[in-house]
Amino acid sequence: MKNIGKRIKDLRKKNDLTQEKLADLLGVTYKSVSKWECGLTSPDLAMIVPLARVLHVSADELLGMKPTEQDERKAYFDAEYDEFWKKEDHKMDYLLAKQAVKEYPEEYKYWHWLGTVEYYLSFDQKPEEFMEWIDNSIKHNLIAYENGDSKDCKDCALWDIICAYRYSNRMEEAKKYAECYPENYSVSREEVLLSCLQGDEE
Repeated sequence: MKNIGKRIKDLRKKNDLTQEKLADLLGVTYKSVSKWECGLTSPDLAMIVPLARVLHVSADELLGMKPTEQDERKAYFDAEYDEFWKKEDHKMDYLLAKQAVKEYPEEYKYWHWLGTVEYYLSFDQKPEEFMEWIDNSIKHNLIAYENGDSKDCKDCALWDIICAYRYSNRMEEAKKYAECYPENYSVSREEVLLSCLQGDEE
């Protein structure tokens, strides 16, 4: 996100906003805005979309990407997304998915990609780090599930949320999302609910 601070400053002024007003609209401190504009820190990923909306630009524009670069870059990420589930080693996919989310935060299938890879990698972590990875997986898949416009992506994200809650032994949460699981899918809602009930008995 090189030079994003300068773009925030220029766009803020273009929209006739003070640092304090922009901070209020985003729910952050004016010191945070000041640090962004000075290049001392960068906005969190979750802040990119709200920032773009407040400043009346697309996320790509805010990140300083040119149209041709955007098209080529997105085509690359799309190809990697389509193939990631076939791989056994997901360490590189984790880095790619994080970058895809950073550059295209409104492309919700990338949030699902990131959440799924975090779920896979959670089982490779030290016991004390397992829950952090699982919680991140749930958080990122929820973004895809709640905001995405692709039914397949939303259904896959929902499945990953259920699995993440199950394997972290939070069966009530797993059951809550299992109730939302679509009928006539590869696995029925009844089977998903049953898997949560069986988890209680293990």
